[in-house]
Amino acid sequence: MRAETCAMQNHPRLSFWRNLSGRYQEWNAAIASEFLGNQYSGRRVLLYVDDEKVKLIAESIHERMQDPIEDFCAAIIENLDINQTNIFNRFIWPTRRWNDNIDAGRIERDTAPPFLALLALFVLAATRMDRSETLGVNDANYYVRLRQILGLSVSESGQPGGF
Repeated sequence: MRAETCAMQNHPRLSFWRNLSGRYQEWNAAIASEFLGNQYSGRRVLLYVDDEKVKLIAESIHERMQDPIEDFCAAIIENLDINQTNIFNRFIWPTRRWNDNIDAGRIERDTAPPFLALLALFVLAATRMDRSETLGVNDANYYVRLRQILGLSVSESGQPGGF
């Protein structure tokens, strides 16, 4: 899988990146390299991203981060329209353009999707599912962990607004 870097956002055929921050693009490219690199060509891949994996992926960005997990989460959150009608507004157009470009043969089928880091954030939330007496949740409550990552109130139940 080809991991596009933020420098590619100016490429005329890869303009689908323009809605997403450069920091997000760096994380998306690093995750694509980790999970979709040539070593996995023709093989099924399991996108498993926990705190340790985020720290490992952060090393490939070649920038010292005080808190790689915070940096990763912030890079995704800054591209979400939290509590809007659709939390994923900024991802709709890039994803459609990515799909259209693949269908039209303007980019390779192995070009990393623009939503890969977003998906990884959702997986990270799932890896944190655990019983909490303090929060009064069982170990199957995904949305409480997602709300924590997104910096939303955990006193509200269910999925975030616009999800």
